[in-house]
Amino acid sequence: MTEKLLRSIAQEALITDPRFANNPARVKNWQELDAIIGAFIGARDLAENLAHFDKAGVTIGPIMDTEMLEGDAYAIEREALIEVPDADMPGGWLPMHGMVPRLSATPGILARPSPKLGEHNAEILGAALGAARYESLCAAKVICS
Repeated sequence: MTEKLLRSIAQEALITDPRFANNPARVKNWQELDAIIGAFIGARDLAENLAHFDKAGVTIGPIMDTEMLEGDAYAIEREALIEVPDADMPGGWLPMHGMVPRLSATPGILARPSPKLGEHNAEILGAALGAARYESLCAAKVICS
């Protein structure tokens, strides 16, 4: 992939340059290599870079902010972002990531939102500690219920 990247930015000579000829050398000289690649990328806008590297077959992807991610066709089509009910959020919905991994034969299902803090304490800790101990820890505000 590095060879393909360097060819795509017209830096073929770096392919055989001992400073960049293999991964350990590239790691050792990463700052210089980063400056070379960064200069190429910095001279173009996002759309130009994406088109250029896509055409060259170089695997890349933009670093997105929230607004870009929410409008990204790839993320939308794959339901990478979903909204789940949450009474504490404005409008009653919480945006979050979708199911990972996405399996065609056994798709994931969001059965319910995450529990509130302490929501299951009584049934779990009450059984483990016994009713009297559980109640004393609740009274002392060690456990919230």
